[in-house]
Amino acid sequence: MFYTTVSILVGFLSDLIFGDPHQIPHPVAGIGRVIGLCVSGLLKEDDSPERKREKGVLMVCAVLFLCAAIPFAVLFFL
Repeated sequence: MFYTTVSILVGFLSDLIFGDPHQIPHPVAGIGRVIGLCVSGLLKEDDSPERKREKGVLMVCAVLFLCAAIPFAVLFFL
């Protein structure tokens, strides 16, 4: 019990000290914006369920590609 409490406290304090900087937007927020743009641009109310599924698969593939390609490019050029 003692070690668990200490571990949680150390983890919390470490996150406060070394956590994500507030000046830089979090990558997950950017991914959410990309998904929102894809949904508003691709999915239409009058699409059939099959067409919505196709567009959803395309959207998932595009978002996953971006989530892999951007870090790869950054690491490649560094």
